[in-house]
Amino acid sequence: MRGVLSSENLQTKREFQDLSYRLLKMRDEMSAFFSPFPDFQKPVVKALDVNAGLLGQVQGLDSSAVSTLQTVIGNIEQLVRLIHNGLDFYAPNQREPAERHARVLDKILVKLKNYEEVIYKKGFGRSVA
Repeated sequence: MRGVLSSENLQTKREFQDLSYRLLKMRDEMSAFFSPFPDFQKPVVKALDVNAGLLGQVQGLDSSAVSTLQTVIGNIEQLVRLIHNGLDFYAPNQREPAERHARVLDKILVKLKNYEEVIYKKGFGRSVA
């Protein structure tokens, strides 16, 4: 039966949709936080939006997810650095909302790297050169 997801893939799809939703929710909050600084606001919002879209496309932990996960992991690592750079414009007592989101992004990175490892253990993704 084509187009029918296994229960494992359905659960995975839901988990990635949840991550996507988290990024979209974070996008709105980070947009408001960085609104005084459009040079940081625009790339942060765009990165969150793009990565939310990519995560929403993951259907299961197979070969089709490998490049998406690698892309999102790299993008989120850059995003965390960008957020930390943008915090230089804020007083230490004003940084908490963005610092909290950076910590959440770090947790998401750990989760994505764990998914990536699961894919590798299934035999997908690592090529021998």
